[in-house]
Amino acid sequence: MAFWLRTHNNRRAHNDFDALMGHFGALLRELEPALTHQSPTEARRGFGPKANLFDDGDNYVIRAAVPGLKTEDIHLSAHHEGLTLKAESSADAAPEGYSAHRQERAPAAFSRSFAFPTRIDADKIEAVLRHGILHITVPKAAAEKPRQIQVRVG
Repeated sequence: MAFWLRTHNNRRAHNDFDALMGHFGALLRELEPALTHQSPTEARRGFGPKANLFDDGDNYVIRAAVPGLKTEDIHLSAHHEGLTLKAESSADAAPEGYSAHRQERAPAAFSRSFAFPTRIDADKIEAVLRHGILHITVPKAAAEKPRQIQVRVG
């Protein structure tokens, strides 16, 4: 009888722990957008490049990790709210005459948007892909840049 009680209590504790972990996982999924600074849509997708966004005074500079992508896989579009980076990678098929034993790299697609605190000059955006890092330079609109005013002796 004592064995049955211990076993029953252990199973119950195990089930309670599983339920607790399930609730904890659901809570983390709800909090993920706030913790990762992503929109809820981006967080649901679960896939997108890790990126850094810098401000050098005249430009916003984005550096996004896009390993394995080619320039023709990447699409950038500027809009009044900011910039959208989309990409799609193709499957890595086995060479002619070979059969695949393991295929871990699947085709993937993502879309990631970046919002800026000031207006941008969409006509002057430049992007360079170098060593798996996409470098995007987004100039600020001229009206948004601080203007230096020289003080003269009078």
